Amino acid sequence: MPVDDENSINFLLSHIAEDDPTTPERRRFLESFGQQPNRPYAERQRIPGDYDAMVSQGAITDHKRENLGTLDQGIVLFRRRLKREIEAVQRGEDPASIVRDGRSIPTYGVDRVIAAAAMPGNADDPTARRAYARSLAEEYLTKPPLHEFV
Repeated sequence: MPVDDENSINFLLSHIAEDDPTTPERRRFLESFGQQPNRPYAERQRIPGDYDAMVSQGAITDHKRENLGTLDQGIVLFRRRLKREIEAVQRGEDPASIVRDGRSIPTYGVDRVIAAAAMPGNADDPTARRAYARSLAEEYLTKPPLHEFV
């Protein structure tokens, strides 16, 4: 979460089963791995964490010097949305999706791993891959994995 042009705060939220045998010390180690600068430089180069990704960009990134590619479409869409919302606030409007009544906003963030063999049809066919991805997205939105906790 950005604080200003040069600082941010990271938040971590964990859902832990009541019968999880992991000790609090071990859980904290696993949750904080890669989130801090206290690892040796060589290790951070071999196994970079979120902290390394954030600080490697520098304090303020000059987007004019970027060479965004096809896989960066999400970044471009996010930046456009962010710019629109900043402009709305500058006009005195609320940004989209703001909640003022204290209710929770359901989110759909979760890791999901699916075996490649689970895909029906020809995995080399872009149309089949797209159809499968859409079916997964529809399933995800109609039955959010963490919906019962919101």
